[in-house]
Amino acid sequence: MDKVYLRNMVQKILNKEFSSASKRKAVDYVDRVNFACPYCGDSNNSRKKRGNFYLNTLSFKCYNGGCGMFKDGYTFFRDFKVNSEITADERTSILEIIKEGKEKRR
Repeated sequence: MDKVYLRNMVQKILNKEFSSASKRKAVDYVDRVNFACPYCGDSNNSRKKRGNFYLNTLSFKCYNGGCGMFKDGYTFFRDFKVNSEITADERTSILEIIKEGKEKRR
């Protein structure tokens, strides 16, 4: 699965959920994208970015103590209604990567 494609999907969610430019900003790392959690909003401090989308397992995790949301990538995309942009082949690929990640964690 293409990391740029996944990063763009995350950005669409941030653009839709936040009006503040600082909350819409994501930080790219080798294995993840870090951003303000779109579930809890990551408090009133626009610099807080405790949401993480992990590229190797296609999972989302918020490290905000009051939230703690954990979702697989497809559910994360579905929750924010960007899954309609995913083709059938991309969906299959995403679900296979998620399944492999779950098996590794066992």
